[in-house]
Amino acid sequence: MEILINKLKVLQILSTGISGVVTILLPIINYIQFKNSLSEDMNMGGFEATYDSLMIWIVIVGIMITGSTYFIFEFPNNSIKRGSVSLTNSVLDIIFIYIFSCMSQINMTYTCNNNCRKEITLNLSGVYTLLIIIMSLYVVKNVYDLIDYKVNSKHYIQSRKKRTFTKSKLIKCSKCNYMCQLGWKKCPICKSRLY
Repeated sequence: MEILINKLKVLQILSTGISGVVTILLPIINYIQFKNSLSEDMNMGGFEATYDSLMIWIVIVGIMITGSTYFIFEFPNNSIKRGSVSLTNSVLDIIFIYIFSCMSQINMTYTCNNNCRKEITLNLSGVYTLLIIIMSLYVVKNVYDLIDYKVNSKHYIQSRKKRTFTKSKLIKCSKCNYMCQLGWKKCPICKSRLY
């Protein structure tokens, strides 16, 4: 029994899996580890409820990113539908990073055994700002690609037809046995009609 492997399907499943791990599984694991690492004498200054609701939104947006990553491969290259899904994916990435940036500054209060209080401040807003700027460049690129696909749609449709046409089945010329493409009317070698 011959097993046919579609490279595009493998790439689709692989990229969707990586996206799901990065945007859903890792944030959940980090959230659980962070919550378990907090001891009873540590206080987040009332940020616990906000942190929990932000994690819910991170998972929701992560599911949307994973879904859009899957659907990118459902449409042909250089098409308006694929460009629209890629643009949606980039915007969702910015939203995902922005939600993470809301948790970039955490003030924690720690109470020692001898009633001393220590405050720890974690601020990663600069890193998230840099990531948002980088993802904004992807949005600009996807908008440009979408406009290009719209303006040059005839060219991209013709190039797709040529690619599928060359992959189509060949027929044998009855006179010279040359393998001709299915859409040809005459054999290019002996000039005899194929149909």
